[in-house]
Amino acid sequence: MDLHPATVHFPIALLVASFLFDLVGFVAKDETFRRAGLYCLLLAAMGAGASYWTGVLAEPRAAQIPHIEDTLARHEQAGILTLVFIGALVIGRLILEGRPLLRRVGNLLYLLAALVAVVNVLRTGYLGSELVQRFGAGVEPVMRRLHKTPAPPPSPPPLPPSAPVQ
Repeated sequence: MDLHPATVHFPIALLVASFLFDLVGFVAKDETFRRAGLYCLLLAAMGAGASYWTGVLAEPRAAQIPHIEDTLARHEQAGILTLVFIGALVIGRLILEGRPLLRRVGNLLYLLAALVAVVNVLRTGYLGSELVQRFGAGVEPVMRRLHKTPAPPPSPPPLPPSAPVQ
């Protein structure tokens, strides 16, 4: 069972949300938004780890699709880069939390780095969608045909409603 499609949306959504919360917190000088940004970033890091791991598990099957190699390699590289960016953001953010004197300039640099990470995670997602849309990676009928596995038996028809009991 391929869990990669179920996990990839978390780092995308949470990293974007983290950036937006941090941006609002920076502009409004509101610590509540910055705290929400930190929590989203930590959850994005966990989601990125899960996405990477499930991608590693799904890669051997997808790699058997003809002509997929280049796009698959770019998606994998972008995913690794996303993982590195998110890890660096977590470290940078934790350093900034402990050093209030660095806050204004440090937060501005952090936001620029976070923007680069957001662009990269969106690129990763785009390449992943290209794998699905263009090559059929992870699409059950395509994968079944590729691996010559039979289709599951059709579901039995629904039972007719029972008569009311009197």
